[in-house]
Amino acid sequence: MEAKEQIRAVFIKKRNNICEEEWNEMSSALVSKVSDHPLFQKAETVYGYVSYKREADTWPLLALALEAGKKVAVPKVEGKEMEFYYIRSLDELKPGFRGIFEPEKAHMADDDAALILMPLVAFDKNRNRIGQGGGYYDRYLKRHPDNPTMGIAFSIQETDMIPAKNYDKKPDVIVTEEKEV
Repeated sequence: MEAKEQIRAVFIKKRNNICEEEWNEMSSALVSKVSDHPLFQKAETVYGYVSYKREADTWPLLALALEAGKKVAVPKVEGKEMEFYYIRSLDELKPGFRGIFEPEKAHMADDDAALILMPLVAFDKNRNRIGQGGGYYDRYLKRHPDNPTMGIAFSIQETDMIPAKNYDKKPDVIVTEEKEV
């Protein structure tokens, strides 16, 4: 576990050191890659997430999904668990857990075919990943194992090897502004 904490700290710092202009360019390129990806294109429902701090900017991606007529849900943390709730507009999001924008409780999402977009702090070529460390996605995916998943990160967040346990859930694919893993 200590190795994961060290990797997390290194890559959060690396991501935080991206200058504003480069972050905007990388985020824009990543939004294009994700929105052009076949998993995203064919998804009728997208369980996205609202970017936090220096994660790739997902607000435009959520807006694109809504404009395309997709059903969109975003997570809300409730104690040790996370649930997705449908939104019809980005205006429905308010600061919640850790200051992350969340939906006000409305209609809980329940689509087993929805594409789940996952934020990553770091990842490797085998799609092992490190998130923020709360285990929310691992627990959610354990309860919803059939949903397709896509990790989203910048290329600079890739490392040689992430220590993984059998309960760590790998995304089906990882998309960066430069490539797909």
